[in-house]
Amino acid sequence: MTETIKVSESLELHAVAENHVTPLYQLICKNKTWLQQSLNWPQFCSN
Repeated sequence: MTETIKVSESLELHAVAENHVTPLYQLICKNKTWLQQSLNWPQFCSN
């Protein structure tokens, strides 16, 4: 079970778990150009 913080009735924050790795990686790859506008690390994520 992952840690969860309830922010409001409609929003919860969940700690990253192993089953999140693939979807997160896909999102980073898809949005790499946009992320690099404000973050340095996306350039080091390779396909």
